[in-house]
Amino acid sequence: MPESALREALLNAVVHRDYAIPAPIQIRVHDDRLRIYNPGSLPEGWTLEKLLGPHPSRPYNPDIANAFFWTGEIESWGRGIDRVLRACRRAGTPEPEIHLEPGGLWFEFGFSDDYLESVGVAGKRSEGSDATAEGSGGDRVGTKSAPSRHQVAILRKSLSARPITELMAVVGRKDRTKFRNQILRPMMEAGWIEMTIPDTPTSRKQRYRTTAAGRAALAAVE
Repeated sequence: MPESALREALLNAVVHRDYAIPAPIQIRVHDDRLRIYNPGSLPEGWTLEKLLGPHPSRPYNPDIANAFFWTGEIESWGRGIDRVLRACRRAGTPEPEIHLEPGGLWFEFGFSDDYLESVGVAGKRSEGSDATAEGSGGDRVGTKSAPSRHQVAILRKSLSARPITELMAVVGRKDRTKFRNQILRPMMEAGWIEMTIPDTPTSRKQRYRTTAAGRAALAAVE
């Protein structure tokens, strides 16, 4: 995993944790992934969808955030998660998954397949991890020339613009965050899927539709 992504995730945990909760920030290293637990909660009224999209800076501990900002550790406000995701994309490693639960937030980095193969644990993902080469049900990874079978199903469904819930139902997914990170984002980066309201990613009226490139990819496999 990229050092810059790990750095941002740790800064995020220190700045946003709830220090009234006695549990410490936890870092757990598994054979196939690294998990960071941050005791606390999102700002009132926020959802994971809002956190993963463009959002204003709302540090839980503004004094700590300011200290890191003036020492140069934080380069811009409200961009930490975006920087983590971009660092992983540049490095070609899996983007982290974020899990919200009562009392805390988990940041989970899946190690790259190249690394797992180099240390002899490829194909031996830890229990509970969805970071397999194919994901749950074989739908995580496709290529720009060959979409996976679940990506094909989504391309068919979104020939007319559809909400994310309908696309999730096509492949039997229930976790919206994982679906967006593992399936929709790679498809959008490949140019196969686009948002109908790109300037407002979290709009309730947001729909996803197959692009011309997506139609061509679909035609190639059909």
